[in-house]
Amino acid sequence: MRILVVSEDIPYPNMGGLAKHALNLARALVRAGHEVDILGGDQHALEVAGDEGKFGGQFFGELNGHHAGWKELTLGMLLPPKRTWVAKRFAGTILRHAHRYDVIHYHGHVPNVARFVPAGINFIQTPTIRAATASGIPASGTTPFAPPSIRWSVRAAQACIRMRCSRRYRLLPWSTSGAR
Repeated sequence: MRILVVSEDIPYPNMGGLAKHALNLARALVRAGHEVDILGGDQHALEVAGDEGKFGGQFFGELNGHHAGWKELTLGMLLPPKRTWVAKRFAGTILRHAHRYDVIHYHGHVPNVARFVPAGINFIQTPTIRAATASGIPASGTTPFAPPSIRWSVRAAQACIRMRCSRRYRLLPWSTSGAR
């Protein structure tokens, strides 16, 4: 299967749990025999991540606009209109690549991306907190759920391939994978 892993947290010189989880998932899927590419941020070249950024596929650095702007930083909160704008922008970038992949697996901080991905696209969105805890990053008690494993994420991606997931399909009851 051809899988596109998407995360705006890749690449950085010191990546956090979400980026590490997405890269670990990509490596595990490659080991399982899948062709995996990553769509990440345009802020750095993949080489800034060093060996941690190696996963066995192609990297596309095209996501941007997701960082907090001066209004958000000044007010100390996220502004919903900007978040919707970022979600639409991310979905547009994802759709430019979608025709080449069987599954798109998004690991990011913009939960409403799935709303802008058409139902015919096999799209999985992993909640941020699950991805971070899967990579061993403490979640500071923000989730009541047990940390998943990379094995769980691989099984979820393979299940989506088998069932032809779309944004309307929820892998988990607490997932933000496009439920309205």
